[in-house]
Amino acid sequence: MKLIDSATAQVDASYTEPGAQEDGTPLTDLAYTSVYYSPVLGAIAVGAAPLLGPIVVGAKVNASSVAGGAEIATTLIVPAPVGKTSTFAFQASATDLTGAESAKTSPVFFVIDRVSPAQPRGFTVA
Repeated sequence: MKLIDSATAQVDASYTEPGAQEDGTPLTDLAYTSVYYSPVLGAIAVGAAPLLGPIVVGAKVNASSVAGGAEIATTLIVPAPVGKTSTFAFQASATDLTGAESAKTSPVFFVIDRVSPAQPRGFTVA
């Protein structure tokens, strides 16, 4: 993660394109993959599904080939205002040339901490 300015951060995502259809046959029509992010609204409780905000398409990456299978690395710019800690759920999917989209991956949660530490205590100069 890299901080861009007072309101955004750069997050890097990586994954492998699918190389097969859901039925296990070779993939011959991969068009692109998509990476999504969604803010987590509130704390993530153990054993409970987190409440997510709107799902945003952070990146659409053209397929390496119609057969897929390539390692992909992409960058997303997400809102991360100074003075706040923000948690996001990231997911990816694949879409073929007919527009059929796969299910999204399981979410990966990522925390961006933009809260400053408290000032030092007991500071003196002699």
